[in-house]
Amino acid sequence: MPDIPTKRFSRRGKRSKVVEEQMEKEIVMYTRGGFCPDVTRTRRALQRWHLPFREINVRKDPEALQRCLDWNGCLAMPVVVVARPGEDLPIQPPLPLEPNQSPRDVDRGSIIAEASKQSLQTFLARHSFLPRNEEQ
Repeated sequence: MPDIPTKRFSRRGKRSKVVEEQMEKEIVMYTRGGFCPDVTRTRRALQRWHLPFREINVRKDPEALQRCLDWNGCLAMPVVVVARPGEDLPIQPPLPLEPNQSPRDVDRGSIIAEASKQSLQTFLARHSFLPRNEEQ
């Protein structure tokens, strides 16, 4: 997978704002291993969009498992997190869910769980990983 560019300059020599914002963040995808259609769809979309991401298998990391349970109240997978480079936690605490609300396909600011392709695309565009009007 290609690396996130470290520098991109406009014709005037100033670094692109989108690239600047993207360099300060990375995508972390929490999974639980084994076959899961939601994980497969998300992984393929990230790869198709040429977005680098780190994958954390919660079955191999008890602390990551507990984080996902704390965030969602259940094992809704995958959980896509926007984090600072090298970190596993979201850049901001996730927005709370309503009582008895499923976390599925809910953009909670810095995380989204079990996202549809369209919701994932919108979430990633909002965080400057994709152009806002990308159609794929």
